Amino acid sequence: MKLRWLFLNLISILLLSSPTKATQLESWHFDPIHNQLDLTTDSGIQPRVFLIDNPKRLVIDLSGTTLGYPTTKQNFGWAIREIRVAQLDPQTTRLVIELAPGYNVSPQSVIVRGDSDSHWVVKLSSIEKMPATGILEWGIGAEKQSSQTPISITPNLQQKRQVLLFQSKAPLQDIATINKLSPPDILTKPINASMFAGVVPLAEEILQLKSQINALMVRYSFLKPGMFFVDLETGNYLDISGDKVFPAASTIKFPILIALFERIDAGRVKLNDTLVMRRDLIASGSGDLQYKRVGTKLTVLQTINKMISISDNTATNMIIDRLGGKAKLNQRFHSWGLKNT
Repeated sequence: MKLRWLFLNLISILLLSSPTKATQLESWHFDPIHNQLDLTTDSGIQPRVFLIDNPKRLVIDLSGTTLGYPTTKQNFGWAIREIRVAQLDPQTTRLVIELAPGYNVSPQSVIVRGDSDSHWVVKLSSIEKMPATGILEWGIGAEKQSSQTPISITPNLQQKRQVLLFQSKAPLQDIATINKLSPPDILTKPINASMFAGVVPLAEEILQLKSQINALMVRYSFLKPGMFFVDLETGNYLDISGDKVFPAASTIKFPILIALFERIDAGRVKLNDTLVMRRDLIASGSGDLQYKRVGTKLTVLQTINKMISISDNTATNMIIDRLGGKAKLNQRFHSWGLKNT
C-alpha cells in the first residue's frame, strides 16, 4: 500500500514539474509594397503592439512565444530602415519595425488583424515623410518625459481578439510600466467588404478584360471555368467564379514553395540543410527521385529545384515533411484564404 502511495505521489510530482510547451513563431513575412507584416505561430497568441519614438518604431511582443533561432535583421526599402526579430526573454519574442529617419506613422495608421489565433497581420496603412526640421537627437537620453496613449482595437466583428496599441516616447527598456495600464473600451472595426477570401485586398474590377473573357465563355459554352486574377500593385482584379473548387494537382507545389521561403526568411530553414529521402516519402508519377536509393541525401535547394523544374513528387513530399507535414501546411494555406486547397 505504501509503495502504491509513493508511486502515485511520484507521478504527481513529475506531472506538476513538466514544463508547459511554449508557442513557437513559425514564420514571419514583410510585404514592403503594402507595408504589411504577417505572423504565424504554431498555437494561439495575443500580441501586444507599441509605437515608440526616437527612433520611430513599432514593437510587437508575442508573450509565451519562443523564436528558436538567433536574432534576425532585414532591411526593407526606403521607409522601413530594418526589421529585427529576437528573443526578448525566455517567454517573449519581440519584432521591431524601425522606420528610416525622417518618416513617421501615426497610431491611427497601424492596423492589427487576426485571421485566427495563430495568424496575425500588422499593416502600416500610411507612412508619412516628415519635413526637415534640423538635427534629430537619438538615443536613450533624448526624451526625458514619457507619455503613453493606449488604444485598444478589435480587428473585425468576426474575430473578437483584443490588441493593445501603445504610443510612447519612452526608451524601449523603460516601457515596462505600460503593462500596468488597464485596457480601455474596445473599439470595433467591421470587416473590409472588398476582400477576396477574407485576406486579399481588392480595388476595382477590370471590366474590359472581364467582357472579353465573358465573350469567350459564350463561344465555348461547354467549358465551366473559374478564375481569379489580381494586380498586386494596384489591387485591380478579375473574378469569374473565382471561388470555384478545382483539384490542385501540381499547382500545389507553388504555395508549398512560398511556405518554404517564409521559413527561410524567418531563419528556420536554410537552403544548404540536408534532407534524407525516406521510403515513406517516395511517390510515383513525375520526377526521377523515385528511382534513387532510399537514404539519398539532397540539400533543400536541390530538392526544391527538382520539385519546381521537373515537378518531382518525391521531392515535394520531402519538402512537405521538412515543413512539418500536410496538416501544418494546410493550416498555413487556410490562413492565406485557401480554404479548399
